[in-house]
Amino acid sequence: METQDYVNSKLYSVSICILGADRRPAILKAIQTVREFGIEVHVAVAEQREELEGIVGVHQHLIQWENDFAAARNSLLSQVDSEFVLWIDSDEILLSFSEIDWSDLQGDLHAVRICDEANLTAATRVRCHRNNGNVSWVGAIHEQLRSTSGDDDSPRTLPGILVLHEGYEDPLLYPEKYQRNLSIAQQQIDKGEASHGAMTVLASSGGGDRSEENVQRWLQCFEHPDVRPSNYVDRRHIAAGVLCELGHPEPALTVLSRNPLIVSLQLAVLADGLRSTGEVDEDRLCFLEKVLQHAAFDQNYAFPTELLGQNRDGIMNYLTQMVKDWTVDDSKPEASFGPDTQFARSDRIEEEEFDGDRVLLHMDTRKVIVLNPTAAVIWQALAWRVTRKDLSDLLAEAHPESDAGELEEALSQTLALLHSESFLEICDSGE
Repeated sequence: METQDYVNSKLYSVSICILGADRRPAILKAIQTVREFGIEVHVAVAEQREELEGIVGVHQHLIQWENDFAAARNSLLSQVDSEFVLWIDSDEILLSFSEIDWSDLQGDLHAVRICDEANLTAATRVRCHRNNGNVSWVGAIHEQLRSTSGDDDSPRTLPGILVLHEGYEDPLLYPEKYQRNLSIAQQQIDKGEASHGAMTVLASSGGGDRSEENVQRWLQCFEHPDVRPSNYVDRRHIAAGVLCELGHPEPALTVLSRNPLIVSLQLAVLADGLRSTGEVDEDRLCFLEKVLQHAAFDQNYAFPTELLGQNRDGIMNYLTQMVKDWTVDDSKPEASFGPDTQFARSDRIEEEEFDGDRVLLHMDTRKVIVLNPTAAVIWQALAWRVTRKDLSDLLAEAHPESDAGELEEALSQTLALLHSESFLEICDSGE
């Protein structure tokens, strides 16, 4: 692709900033897509990266990584002097960039279109800002841009800019990112700095668990002061959608009362009603059908692309699948197996070692499980077909100093969890 000099034709300049301290090779693709538009790139690195040296228009800046994404971004920003900054991640690409009269922009914060996953519509995120000292990043994890000028609630969406996120396309990176985020979130909470980002990461670790503890975590996310209702994007919508899955639609209804054009929340409310009563809210379904067929949805919020233009039957098919996905499989044993029960790992599991922890990812459900040392010993033994008695004997041999009753309880809990989440399969004795 021929380089297009969109930037230097205007009095104002823009550069793109990327965090590159994790040394992932995907950053080279991100940089290439930016340079195709002739835009300067500033990369934050913990140490100089040889593969980035000599690339025209790419500048490396040393930062100190301290498990704080906002601090890392602010450190990089302090070393950049362009009048505007657009941020992309190292696992994202710049697909489209239009010629913008930067001198015509009002305010400090600006949003761009971002596609998080291939099967979702694009959403908007605040990723661009005026580099005038009024703007900084806040939050160690799931960080957000903030401006002292007070225009956080009314950012303009810049036309023609589209960013694609490709991080979820490599399943092996998902467990690593999950464990890294969980570690940062827990550190922040332990320090008494329970930001909305940290609370969301902690709540997400509970998955679809409908326990009161998990519900309370998501309610805390929904009610967090960092996500007060705004005239731009209501950041409460993520927690509201999860709470629908957990059987609590009230927060979603609250958000929808302010903005009924959020397709993902309309779907969640419909699915919750269908699951609990066996019937669908016909008025809400009819409204959603009209919204989808007329493309009248709020484009600030992503939803599955397969629903674009769908009629009632198509929406009902999707809702039926949602209810099925939300339904707990009570047919699986919860906590106890006989001593001769034989187990084997599912062949749909990927695993990674991260900061000394064994992290498992189910390729189909994207469920992540972080194993403690005892559970890691059990998982390692499950590389072969073994019985519960085999595992019990192994744990007793590996931990002779531990109480036998506590080891048995740990074994029961681990097997129940792995089996309930389909990480583990029960083998017939004749296999």
